[in-house]
Amino acid sequence: MTITNPISGNQVVDVDLDFKCLTTPACPTLPTVLQLVVDELCKPEDLTGLDFKCLGTSLTQMALNQSLINKVCVDDPGSVGNSTSFVCPTLTYCTSDNWDCSVRDTCIEVINPCNPSETTMCDVIQALINRNVSLSEVVKDLCLRLGQAELDINTLKAQVVQIQTTCCNA
Repeated sequence: MTITNPISGNQVVDVDLDFKCLTTPACPTLPTVLQLVVDELCKPEDLTGLDFKCLGTSLTQMALNQSLINKVCVDDPGSVGNSTSFVCPTLTYCTSDNWDCSVRDTCIEVINPCNPSETTMCDVIQALINRNVSLSEVVKDLCLRLGQAELDINTLKAQVVQIQTTCCNA
């Protein structure tokens, strides 16, 4: 198909569009509508009213996008890019949740002391650390008891041998 008599864009008037969030031009010709769309697409986003919380202060759309990507990718150890590490600044590594062999409840209790109705990943990690410390304390105790039991068994064996040799050989 060939156009033999093209018309100028300025001659296309009364462009009937739903401009939605765009301001309807006074004279909606094709060039004014296209310019309106280009201007809207190219204007910088106003991000000053946003509360970025854990994303840091992003002043541009590109920086905001990168912060979101970093936050999403932080949980994926195979991710590539500028992901930040997961930080739990208040973890304690020596506290116990007092689990022992006599406790039948094997559930790990996760508590957020600042806001009990909201559990964070750091709270879960802390609960796992506490259980691990409790288990290691129980294992150490059992190892000590096992060592003592082995000593007691060896003592009893020696006494049995002594009884056998003195009792039956006389």
